[in-house]
Order: sequence, then C-alpha cells, then structure tokens
Amino acid sequence: MWAVVFGILAFSLHLLAYGMYAQQVFAEKVKPNVATWFMWLFGGIVEWQTYDHMTDSHWSTSLLPLACVLGLVAITSATFFSQVRERRRGTGRVIYHKPKIQDWAFVSFDAVALAIWLWFDLAEMANAIAVGTTIVTFIPIWRTTWQEPESERPTMWIIWCVAYACMFISVLLRDTDNILWQSFYPIYFFALHAVVAVLAFRAIYPRQHKVQPMPAE
Repeated sequence: MWAVVFGILAFSLHLLAYGMYAQQVFAEKVKPNVATWFMWLFGGIVEWQTYDHMTDSHWSTSLLPLACVLGLVAITSATFFSQVRERRRGTGRVIYHKPKIQDWAFVSFDAVALAIWLWFDLAEMANAIAVGTTIVTFIPIWRTTWQEPESERPTMWIIWCVAYACMFISVLLRDTDNILWQSFYPIYFFALHAVVAVLAFRAIYPRQHKVQPMPAE
C-alpha cells in the first residue's frame, strides 16, 4: 500500500518539476542545453522500458521513469516551440545553449543498452548501462550551470531529488528480491540532480548573503 503511495508521489513530483521547468523555458528564465535534453529523451525511453522489464518489477516503482519520459517530451517541445516563436518574431535570437559536437556522441551508450535488452533480454544489465552512463549527459548541463549559475533554477532540481527519494522508498517498501538493481536508478539520479541543484543555488546565495556596508558614524 505505502509502496504504491510513494510511487504515485514520486510520479506527481517529477511531473510537477517538469511543468515548472517548461514554464521557465517559455518565460525565457532558463536556457536549457538542447543537446542534453534530446539525449535524455532517448535515454529516458530506454531507462523506462528496461526498468519496467526487470525481474520482479512493479508498476508503482516504474511510474517515475514513465514520468521522466513524459517530462522530457514536454521540455524538448517547450525548447523547440520557444525557438520557433523567436524565429517568427524575426529576432534571430537563440534561446538555448548550442550543443557541441561531442555532446551528441554519448547517446551511443543508450543505444548499446537498448541493443543488450532487445537482443539478450538482459533488462537489469541494460538499465545499469543506460543509467550509469547518464553522468556523461549531465556534463553539458553541469558545465553550463557552473559557468552561468543563473541559467538554471534550483527549485525544480530539488523537487526532482525528492521525487527520486520517494521512488527509492517505494522500492524499499516492496521488499523485492531484486532490490539492488531496482535501487540503483533512484539513488544514482538523486546524486546527479543534487549536483545541478547545488550549482544553480550559487546564483541565489550571493544575492541573499551580501555583506552590508557598516553605517557611517
């Protein structure tokens, strides 16, 4: 019962954060790295399907990977339509960070994971490869956020962290024999998202903690 509750909570929080992020894209308050999000979209589908096909998997713990796919579609679409809007206005302005050539190469990891699952029916191994190599797709957004902390807002990334924590709790409450494989996904993604939240928070912290000048005597 509680495993289902936390699974649904993880799903809801994940979609909430994606909705907030899409709103920020349309409001031009964030500049998503289009290469990162496109890679995540393909990888998210692979991760969702391989996780859902693990031994002793349950729909409640597979809800968050599904929410991830839905959210990735929303963000990728928001970025695309925001750029189309700028072109129709004739501004010539690019609202996303341009990808580098090497950013596109890393999608091959997810392609390998997909092949392992489809050809050898090894869902656990395929999921571990797809999830484990996601750190490479985070590098562009880490790089961007490190250089421009204001390009991201920490709120959404914190909510995503909470969502992954809820998914992990859902896995624990199910007491599955496959707990190690099923726990890797939420723990790993929690860590990756936490890094972005910390980097983005650097844009807020200085403004809230400026040293005030001493009053003149």
